[in-house]
Amino acid sequence: MVDKATAQLLRFAATMDTQSAGEAVFLVVVTVAGYAYVRPDGVLAIPLGLLGAQVPGSGRPAPAGRDFSASGRPKTASQGRF
Repeated sequence: MVDKATAQLLRFAATMDTQSAGEAVFLVVVTVAGYAYVRPDGVLAIPLGLLGAQVPGSGRPAPAGRDFSASGRPKTASQGRF
């Protein structure tokens, strides 16, 4: 499955206009589970669980639906979202 997603991602990346948008910094395939690794073709494979939000400085996962500022306090509506 990762091989198929990577092939599609590389085909898509080849169609991008790098003159106006610039080169991609990296290409990522998000997987359901497993380990994060760099494939031989340079594409990153990252499990979804590694992309979870954390309360800054605590190492704890953030409660669902909450954004936190750098101070670790929940953001207010006036501070906007990430």
